[in-house]
Amino acid sequence: MNDIFNQFEGGYQNFERAIKSLLIKNMKKTDKQELETIIWNFTSNNNERKRSTILFTPEEKAFAIVWAGFHEIAETHELLNEITNYLKRFPSNLPSKARYLRFLISNYLNEVYILSKRLEAYSKKLSRLYNGNPQFEALKQTVADLDIYTYKFFEGINLSRGKHVHATRYLDNDLESLIFLEATIHNKSLGLTNMYKTKIKSTKDHWIEVIKNNNVAEKKILNVYFSLLHLIVFDKNGEFISPKKPKTN
Repeated sequence: MNDIFNQFEGGYQNFERAIKSLLIKNMKKTDKQELETIIWNFTSNNNERKRSTILFTPEEKAFAIVWAGFHEIAETHELLNEITNYLKRFPSNLPSKARYLRFLISNYLNEVYILSKRLEAYSKKLSRLYNGNPQFEALKQTVADLDIYTYKFFEGINLSRGKHVHATRYLDNDLESLIFLEATIHNKSLGLTNMYKTKIKSTKDHWIEVIKNNNVAEKKILNVYFSLLHLIVFDKNGEFISPKKPKTN
C-alpha cells in the first residue's frame, strides 16, 4: 500500500501550486479597482457589498468554483496540522488545563469531520462541472472509487466524534477522569497534584501522537485525491482546463 501512496507523493502541493499560480495570473489581469471591489465583497456581509461592473467569462466562473472549493479544504487541512502546536503549550492563566485539552480534541475531531465532508462535496462539484469532458470521463470510475476509499478512511475517525455532536459533547474516559481529578487537586490533603501533572502530560502526549499519525495518513489521502483531480482540472503545462458543456441534440 505504501508503494501506491509513494507514487502520488506531492500531489496536494502540485495542485496547490497550480491553482495559486493561475489565481495570481488572473489577479494580475484584473483592473486594480475591480480587484479591490472583489476582495471587499468577498470579505464583507451583504449590506456592505459594492457594485461590481466586471463580467466574468464562463471559464473564469468555473475557475472560481475550483479555487473556492480547494481553499476550503486547504484551510481545514492546515488547521489540522496546527492543532498539535496548540496542544504542546498551554496558554498562561488557564482556568482549566483539562477542559482546554478536551476543547482542542473535540475541535480536532470536528475539523476532521468537516474536511471529510468538504472532500466529498468537492469531488461531486467537480464531477458535475466536468461531466462530459473527455479527461473526466476517462477517470470517472476512478473518482468514484476514490470517494469510497476516502469516506472509509475518515469514517473511523468520525465515529470517535459521534453523530450527534451538536447535542452532546465528545466524551473520552481519560479526559473526563482528568477533569474530575483536576477538581480535587485544590484539596492539598489528598496529595493528588503529582498524579494530576503526570496524567495531564500523558494525555496530552497521547493525543499529539494520535493526531500526528492521523495527519500523516490524511496527507497521503490528499496526495492521491489531488493527483487525480489535477488530471481533470489542469493540462500537462499547468493551464486550467475549461469545462465544456456536453452537446445536446
